[in-house]
Amino acid sequence: MQEKGVAADAVTYNTALMACGTGGQWQQALALFEDMQEKGVPSDTVTYNATMSACANGGQWQWALWLFQDMQDKGVAADTVTYKTAIMACEAGGQWQRAMRLLKDMEDEGHERQWLMNLLFPVHRSAVTDSGVLAGDAPSPTSPGGADS
Repeated sequence: MQEKGVAADAVTYNTALMACGTGGQWQQALALFEDMQEKGVPSDTVTYNATMSACANGGQWQWALWLFQDMQDKGVAADTVTYKTAIMACEAGGQWQRAMRLLKDMEDEGHERQWLMNLLFPVHRSAVTDSGVLAGDAPSPTSPGGADS
């Protein structure tokens, strides 16, 4: 496209970034993101979400969280998808405290978090005992962590 003299715009870049996210092509996504910045094409929420998703899907949670911070530093508005992607990146990297802070920030900004509750608690409520333990998961007296330990 650029070879024919047609300049890529934000929509073009965002489409390519989303394709990278679907394929887990995090390196290509970061290269496109950098190219976009160098050419002065404005980044928006979709740009960051797609690039973060590509990084998270490619196992690069550190890059996903760096992008989240970069978008905040640049004043780009985060949406529910942004927070979801950042929280999932935290989960992949074992960054639970950071994930909890993001969840709080998400709530403070008024974003819907039902998707997270569905992810964390997919089990029907009847499978949870009064003590909050999944039925069948309570330690038995002879299992590790049980009364004999």
